[in-house]
Amino acid sequence: MVPKLHAKGSSFKGAAQYLLHDKGRAESGERVAWTETRNLAIDDPDTAWRIMAATAMDQGRLKEQAGVRNTGRKSDKHVLHFTLSWHPDQEPSRKEMSQAADEAIAALGGSDRQAMIIAHDDEKHAHVHIMLNRVSPLDGRHLSSSKEKLKLSQWAQDYEERTGIYCENRIVNNAMRDGGEYVRGEKDQARHIHEAQKEAAANDNDRTQAVAEAQRRKDAALALRGRNLTRLQAAAWSKLLETHKERKAALARDLQSKVNKAKAEVREEYRPQWVKMFRDQDSERETFDELERSFFGRAGNIVKTVRLNADLIRDQKSKIISRSFRILTNASARQEYFAKAQERARATLQRQQAMKAQEAAKALKDAQAVKYEQNRAVYAKQREDLSQTQQAERARLQEAWKERTAERQAAFAAIPARQLEPKQQAPRPAHERSKYAKAFDLAKQRKTVEQDNDRKADDSDTKTDGKQGSAGGMDDIKRKAQEHLKRKRGQKQDRGEGHDI
Repeated sequence: MVPKLHAKGSSFKGAAQYLLHDKGRAESGERVAWTETRNLAIDDPDTAWRIMAATAMDQGRLKEQAGVRNTGRKSDKHVLHFTLSWHPDQEPSRKEMSQAADEAIAALGGSDRQAMIIAHDDEKHAHVHIMLNRVSPLDGRHLSSSKEKLKLSQWAQDYEERTGIYCENRIVNNAMRDGGEYVRGEKDQARHIHEAQKEAAANDNDRTQAVAEAQRRKDAALALRGRNLTRLQAAAWSKLLETHKERKAALARDLQSKVNKAKAEVREEYRPQWVKMFRDQDSERETFDELERSFFGRAGNIVKTVRLNADLIRDQKSKIISRSFRILTNASARQEYFAKAQERARATLQRQQAMKAQEAAKALKDAQAVKYEQNRAVYAKQREDLSQTQQAERARLQEAWKERTAERQAAFAAIPARQLEPKQQAPRPAHERSKYAKAFDLAKQRKTVEQDNDRKADDSDTKTDGKQGSAGGMDDIKRKAQEHLKRKRGQKQDRGEGHDI
């Protein structure tokens, strides 16, 4: 049993077109032996794939009806296609093949998914294709693809243990996986290489093996070149992006340094004003405290406090009288309002300093924006140049593969075909030549009698006489042929030979 997962797709129509028809985009479907469906209310395959496609397109509504949150990464790879192939020595019945397909679907966790099973008879080995809709018709969830190859491998091992072991490597690999080792199966061979080897293998097996090994080494070398190119190109993109980020970070550091410097300059510019303000406010506070000790001094402080807090008092008109009364009658209230007045003066100076620093920073940022734009332009040009360079490299690799394919085909075509070589047939024994000569004479005599009987039938007045004459001639031919065969058998038995074939 060989289960094979094919690349997931998004087109049920394309998969059905391939599976339900002959190869080469043919309209005929002679290779299709039988089809079955699962979780579908219809057996017609041409209608079944359309229902599967409609279910996949309705995934969002199915999730909504089932109360499933429509979150996470979205995928349009709804078509799961895999093949189950039996050993050429095995001849499973349709029931056995259908049951194996159901078991494989269950191993993948897709027993509730819509599926179509298609059996082909275009190969020497029995095999079925399974086209499965990964979207659940119940809740719209996607069938998980986690460890699907391992699941099929384990199921195949269990299947062969029940029906007969044909793949011992699978048992060894699964045992190593159970032991915690990472084991991968052999990669599939490209179709065009497989077909070329298959065609050449019918000619000279020894030489074919040698040519195939040599071609395999050349393919491996070119494949290694392709992998190295992919790694180098990916590294080039990473380096380009890293360089761009470093330049961008350097510009950001330079801007921050200039902004900090500008702020420091503004602070130094405003330092004398801050020194003067703190000195004046300290002096005012001492004077205020001194005046609070006398009646006339308190009167002066009341006037000064009201003047300093006029804006604050006017902001809340409903509390003008209460605020004014507190200032008139309460010393702590006068001190509180006096401290607030000084705090507002400091805040005003702080805003002026901050606004000037912001203006300086804005000018620096505007100048730096030009540098950022230049950096983006450089990065875009470098990306374009790198993309063109890598496209040229990939084009050269593609041309190398075309040349490699032509060279491989020429190498396999150069193997001489056995069927084209002239075969030297050994001369037949004399008694066999005599046997075939007598058989030829007997056939010729039979044909002559039949022609005579036809002429007699034409000349006869009635069809009945003609038919009787023809029948009589045929009886004579049969009787003579039987007598000839009896004589031949008797001669062979006298010579001690075997029975005539």
